[in-house]
Amino acid sequence: MAIEESQTEEEVIWMMAMSDSKIEDETNQLVAIIVTMMSEMDKMSAGNNQLISNLSCVKLDLKELESGKADLEGHVKDLKNQVLELTSKNEKLPDTHGKGKMSDLQDKFEKELKEVKDNLCDVEYRNKVLQENLEKEKYELSK
Repeated sequence: MAIEESQTEEEVIWMMAMSDSKIEDETNQLVAIIVTMMSEMDKMSAGNNQLISNLSCVKLDLKELESGKADLEGHVKDLKNQVLELTSKNEKLPDTHGKGKMSDLQDKFEKELKEVKDNLCDVEYRNKVLQENLEKEKYELSK
């Protein structure tokens, strides 16, 4: 009977040691999972911060383009007024050699007006691209 008790005690001790080892293994696995999750959360946070930074940059670029667009539109309006004014002055002048100069000036202003319009179209295109980028950043940020 003493042999059976000693075998039973050894078995219980062995089972307890196995159980402690199993718990330790599971604990190590859980710690590894937690460390991995914390690392992923840090990466996601950094990505989110980058998206916020990108969104801010896009918003600033958009404001600059809108300001530039408003300036160009004002410039276009001024040039149109100058062309109209020169055209009306040109029509009032008698048929002399001055008409050629006015025509040259009108051509110059029309050319400048065309360049400003082209610049305006370019700014509007960049504005559109920035708007699309802003929408993408907003979408990414909302994820």
